[in-house]
Order: sequence, then C-alpha cells, then structure tokens
Amino acid sequence: MHRPWETPTAPTPFVRWLRAYGLPSLILAVAWAITGRFSFLLDVDHVLVTPVFFIPEAFALAFALRFGAGVWPGIFVGHQFLIMGRDLPVLAGLGVSAANTLEAVLAVWLFRRLQGQSDMDDVRSWVLLQAMVFLVLQPFCATIGIASLLAGGVIGDPQAWLAAGLNWWSGSGMAQSQLAPLLLILMHRRARLSWARQIILPALVTAAALVFGLFVLGGGGIGASLVLFQPLLVAFALLLGLPAVCVASVLISVVFLYATSHGQGPFYFGEATSLFDLNVFLIGISLISQFLAVLFRQLAKQRETEEELRDAREQLEASHRKDLEEKLKTSIHAAAVAHEINQPLSSILLQSKMALQEEGAAREALRVVAEEAQRVVVTIDKMKTLMRNVQTEHEAVDLATVVRSALLYNKGLLARRQITVREEGLDDEYDIMGDDEQLQLAITNILRNSAEAIDESHPAERVIEVELSAKANEVELTIGDSGPGWTGAEQSDMPLTSTKKGGTGIGLYVVRTAVQNHNGKIAFGKSPLGGAEVKLTFQRAEKI
Repeated sequence: MHRPWETPTAPTPFVRWLRAYGLPSLILAVAWAITGRFSFLLDVDHVLVTPVFFIPEAFALAFALRFGAGVWPGIFVGHQFLIMGRDLPVLAGLGVSAANTLEAVLAVWLFRRLQGQSDMDDVRSWVLLQAMVFLVLQPFCATIGIASLLAGGVIGDPQAWLAAGLNWWSGSGMAQSQLAPLLLILMHRRARLSWARQIILPALVTAAALVFGLFVLGGGGIGASLVLFQPLLVAFALLLGLPAVCVASVLISVVFLYATSHGQGPFYFGEATSLFDLNVFLIGISLISQFLAVLFRQLAKQRETEEELRDAREQLEASHRKDLEEKLKTSIHAAAVAHEINQPLSSILLQSKMALQEEGAAREALRVVAEEAQRVVVTIDKMKTLMRNVQTEHEAVDLATVVRSALLYNKGLLARRQITVREEGLDDEYDIMGDDEQLQLAITNILRNSAEAIDESHPAERVIEVELSAKANEVELTIGDSGPGWTGAEQSDMPLTSTKKGGTGIGLYVVRTAVQNHNGKIAFGKSPLGGAEVKLTFQRAEKI
C-alpha cells in the first residue's frame, strides 16, 4: 500500500538562504573584517589603495567557489565593518563593498560555467582559477572600486587612478592567487591533507630561510635570499604538493612586503620604493611553483588510475569462474520463479475469458481470478524474501574503494552524457561489514538513475555530487544530482515502483534490498544542486 505523500510547508526564501548560506556568510564576514585589518598593517603609502597582501578577497573567492554565490552578504557586511573609521564617504564605501561582492558572484558564475573543479586537483581548474583572478576578477573589481573612489573624491588626482588600479590588481590578485587555492584545499581535502607534512613543515622551513635571509645575511643579503626561494618553492611543489607551495608563498610575500616597506631588499629605492614590482616578482615565482605542484599531482593521479584499472582487470579475471556459476544459479532460480508466476497468470487469463463469455458462471470465475491473483502476490513476496535472504559472506570492505570502483565502472556512461562528478571524502578509509559487489551494484543503480534523470530534465548544470563522511559509528554515502528531484513515490514500500517515465523500479528495489542486506538505512531528500538526493547509512566496522 502506498503511503500518502504529504507536502510540507515550503520555507520562506530567507529561511532557505539561512540554512544554506547563513553560517558560511557569518564566518566570511568575520574573516573579512579581521584579516582586512591585518592586511592594512602593511599599508605603506598611508592611502586607501596600497599594494598590500589583501587577505579578505582570498577568503571571499574561496568561500564563494566552495559554498556558492549565496555568501555575498558576508562579503558586503564584512567590508562595511572593515572601512569603519577610515573616513571614507558613504557612497564611495558602498561602491567598493559592491565591487568586492559582485566580484565573488562573477567568479562563481564563470567558474561553474567553464566547469572548473574547486578542489584544485587538476591543471585545467587551477589555470582557470588563476586566469580568472588576474584577467577578469581583479580588473573588474578594481575598475568599479577605483571609479567609486574617484566619484567620492577619495582620489583627487585623476592621474593617480592608474597607479591605484595597479596597486589594487597586484595586492588583491597576489592574495587570491596564493591563498585562495590553499583555502579551497583545506575546505575540500581535510581527510587527505597531512597538516604536519604539508602545512607545518613547509612553514617552519620557510620561516628558517626567511630568518637567515633577513637577519643572518642582513639587509644586503635579502636580494640573494629572495632569488633562492624559487628553488625552495619548486622543491615543495615536487615533494609536498600545492598546499606546501601556498603556505610558503604566503609567508614569503608577507615578510618581503613588510621588509621592503621598512627599507630593506632589492626593491627598496628610498622614495621610489616599488612594491608593485615586488608583487609581480612574488606572483611569478609562486605561479611557477603552483603549476608544477598541480601538474605533478595530476600525473600521479593518472598513474593511480592506471593501477586501479589493472587491479580491477585482475579481479575480474579471478572472479570470472565464480560469476559464471552465480549466473547459472540465478538463471535456474529465475526460471523457477517465472514458472511459479506463469501458472496463476494463465489461470487468471482463462477465468477472465470465461467470465466474459458466460454470465451465469461469472461470479465463480471472478472468485478463481481473485485466488490466482493472490497466488501471484504471495509468489512476489517469496521473491522479495528470497532476495533479502540471499546474503554473501560479509567481510570488512572499504566503502570509499567501492564507491571509486562504481564511479570508474560508470565513467564512460557519465562522460558520454557530459555529466560532471564532484567527489568529496573518497580519499579516506571507511570500513563496513558487507559485500563489495552487492554495494557496487546498488551505487551503480543510483548513479545511472541520476544520469537518466539529468538527461530527461536537461538542466543548465549537469552535475552529480558523491560524498562520504563518518558520524560517530556510522558511515554516510550521499549521492545528489541536478535533475528534477523526487516525486514522493520513491518512499513507497511497494516493489518495482518507479518515479521515472517508462521505468520499472527495479533499480531502486535493488538499492533497497542491498541496504537492507547490510542492515543499513536509506533516506531520500533534495540535493543542494536542486535535484534528488539519496543518503545511505551503514554501521562502521569495528577495528581489531
């Protein structure tokens, strides 16, 4: 029996925004105000637009790409707090706040339209981010911001707007270029990031090198030490990866900006100090090292994929004989079930014809029809019970490995349908007790259902999100898509119930059966992408 589908009261737009973006926006507003004050400690020229390492814009870019354009109020409010007490005209301040806010919204639109991945795990996405920063975002933001300052009378000399624009471009661009990738990695890759190896170690080594250059070699040796930082960054890129390069680049940039502003280094020329030239130099050595880190990581991933394919091929060959035996067994069972169902169905058909032809015997014929129909229902129940009780020997399996195998198996299908897969949490280990083949079959059915739903609805963004996480003693696998979402029929207990046009419901039934066989739970909801979301919960295996 279908349970009635009750439509809950729709939350207001503000409540929806608060649930999705409230906390990230609050954190962003606080981070913007605090890091902005810190950034202006390097305020060299004592003017509003100076080539500082402007940290807030890096936070704004990272949060917007990670959580979506809905965090824009955090940017606007944070900047309003930052400019308090700086004697800035109201309209000029609002214009600069609007410039920073629109910059983040533009970044999200452009990055998603060009199908960038915010985890910075491939060369294309990294190049796209850096090109956006220097060629689109900073020119856009600086143009609106400088125009607001000119209109407000903050910049009195019209000839000063070019210098102000270059300072804005280099200071904010350098911070976004070096710090935003690190923040994105921290928000996406906590499970695989080694803090001791990729954050603390490069910070200590870089700090030691900075102390050596500034205090041991003295002011005259700072130029030589600055040149030596390029090999250090390259070493970090090849050995420790992108996070280490970003940490070292941020430290080097901040320290050398401070040193140059206090009369040290090759970029100090007295009154003619060129912090803009220093910024360009720091941007250059950082970009070279970041590119090498991302390229090296992508090549390593390609090798890992090749090894996974080789292992999968070996496993398939080893289990070929077992598969043949299982298929033979399944065929025999299927033939038996078909025979069991065929007999009552034939009787139903015969009695129905008799009822139509003989009015006097209609009641008796209909009684037989009802009895035979009941036999069909009982047979289906037996099928259901049989399938639920067919359990292989459960052993400890890594759910993340099973999910990766399912994604690899469906890689061609998803690529042909031009569907992007966003992964999160698949690099950690989540052991549960179960059958990896049965779980992979269930995950494959969910992925294919999502792909078919996306194909039917033709959304602007063709994305499937796959996320693994652990809570207490449970492991949660969440798969969401950008399709049309659920209709409610998926929560029915009826077997072979489908929410797709022309569907049989077998896929969803397989998923339910696999989850029940693993003593798990299944829940349906709405994905942040706007489509359907399936959440599977399993008990975590006890570690011996």
